[in-house]
Amino acid sequence: MNLRRGVVRNHVTILNSRASRKPEPLDPVLVEALRIHRNTTAYNQPSDWIFASVRVKGKVPVWPTSLLAKHILPAVKAAKIKKHISWHVFRHSYASLLKGNGEDIKVVQEALRHTNFQITADTYMQAIPQAVRTAHSRVVEQLTAGTDQFESASGPGLDPDLETPSVSC
Repeated sequence: MNLRRGVVRNHVTILNSRASRKPEPLDPVLVEALRIHRNTTAYNQPSDWIFASVRVKGKVPVWPTSLLAKHILPAVKAAKIKKHISWHVFRHSYASLLKGNGEDIKVVQEALRHTNFQITADTYMQAIPQAVRTAHSRVVEQLTAGTDQFESASGPGLDPDLETPSVSC
């Protein structure tokens, strides 16, 4: 998909960075869904928005804030999700899921259309708690390989003389 323009805070913008102007590789299932949508909408000309506003006869896109307020937030409420939801939250989640799936940082950077990977890593990605736990367990396994020092009558990780966890933080 080749992007030609964007929407920021309900204003149509040009794509001002080289990264944002690059073609966006999409999954074939998504491409087909977008094709079907384009072919069945009243606003299907090359200059029309893929998600054009019916209210103003396709002259502008459906504004992201309207889409969020009228469709996504009611669905979030119906699903009894209590967390704050925004488009930016979706970007952060997408980045974290990509990285959690094992994607390279450069793949995540390009998927988010950032100009450098530092923005991606420092601002957008969060470690998945289970991934942190798994990484921690691998280190513990490496450090305790071939020893039974942490197994005692008092239980794993306990000092038998103290009867309390032998870990200080």
